[in-house]
Amino acid sequence: MHQHLELPSEWDGNLWHYRNQGRIHAMHHHTELEFNLVAQGAGVYLLANRKYRIRRGDLLWLFPAQEDVLIEQTLDLEMWIG
Repeated sequence: MHQHLELPSEWDGNLWHYRNQGRIHAMHHHTELEFNLVAQGAGVYLLANRKYRIRRGDLLWLFPAQEDVLIEQTLDLEMWIG
């Protein structure tokens, strides 16, 4: 599923603070480069049928058109997503 971020044309990017809210995520991709900096907690991403564990202090790069989904997360997971 292609996720359109709807960034204003004059912006080079954006930054979001993510907190686990118990939602189930869908496999998706977008045209922008993405990073996830884990501030607290832990989780598991599925990228091209391979699982990657993330925890506090990890920096995960997700490349344009790369399908990804957060499949597991601790209750206290917090990330900065840019």
